[in-house]
Amino acid sequence: MTEYPVVYIVILNWNLKDDTAECVESVLDLDYPKLSIVLVDNGSTDGSPQYLSSRFPQIRVVANRENKGFTAGNNVGIQYALGHGADYVFILNNDTIVDRESLRELVSVAESDPRIGIVGPLILYHEAKDKIWELGARQYRYLPIPLSIGRGQSDQGQFGSWVPLDYVTGCAMLVRSEVLRTVGLFQSSGSLYHWYGGDNEFCYRVGKAGYLVLGAPRAKIWHKVSLTAKRASTAARYLRTRDRVIFYRSCPHGPHPLLTDLYLLVNGMKTVVLDVIRGHTDLVCPLVRGLYDGYQGDSSELRFL
Repeated sequence: MTEYPVVYIVILNWNLKDDTAECVESVLDLDYPKLSIVLVDNGSTDGSPQYLSSRFPQIRVVANRENKGFTAGNNVGIQYALGHGADYVFILNNDTIVDRESLRELVSVAESDPRIGIVGPLILYHEAKDKIWELGARQYRYLPIPLSIGRGQSDQGQFGSWVPLDYVTGCAMLVRSEVLRTVGLFQSSGSLYHWYGGDNEFCYRVGKAGYLVLGAPRAKIWHKVSLTAKRASTAARYLRTRDRVIFYRSCPHGPHPLLTDLYLLVNGMKTVVLDVIRGHTDLVCPLVRGLYDGYQGDSSELRFL
């Protein structure tokens, strides 16, 4: 690239100042000449804003008075970036470490075609450096079952320079500013998509607007997620279930809504049975309530918090 677009990196923090500091340090080491960092603190109570501001005086820290969740919290940083001349906005989880050349690769892929709206990196496990956590997902033609690309595989350079996708995770996504101005920001009405599903809904709108969503496997980051599956909290189970139902009912997939409804109900009941077998009976009520609220379109409350 002879001309480097301006990239604003938006990092959302909530009571994880040490992880966030490690993420920021890796971002500051990026091999990219035109970047700025906007750190949005989501109402932390551990002194994060003061700590991060003093440790990194070169970045912009925006402190929210309350925890706005993933979608609304990131929107604060996105709006700041758009108001300060960003050509691209790179949304990045604070529990990640970025490869030094990752942003250059993401921008290079995005700049190769003006139709490209979103580019996601290859996300690897922090504790297993070559094991893939996420690249992105494609949608099955008839059912709302995301086909995850590469998950659990060893990274051996098997994907080439880019991969066509329907969805990339909000853990790390580079978004063209034109897309944000045309399609809008993350949907964050009330508690809708408070923590889950907002990235999928955003990718859906971007695709419907005629933009391409790609994965860039040569751009790598490492995510601090455990290789050992942990039991979901009651709040997480409720919100994931509710927002998933709302997403698929508001963003139709497949030839007929009845197929989507059937899949969501059967999958929900299967999860209930597995929870009971595993002795996690406290997760049953949040799932059932999540299904009910999802079908009612009720996002007025954040239950089970």
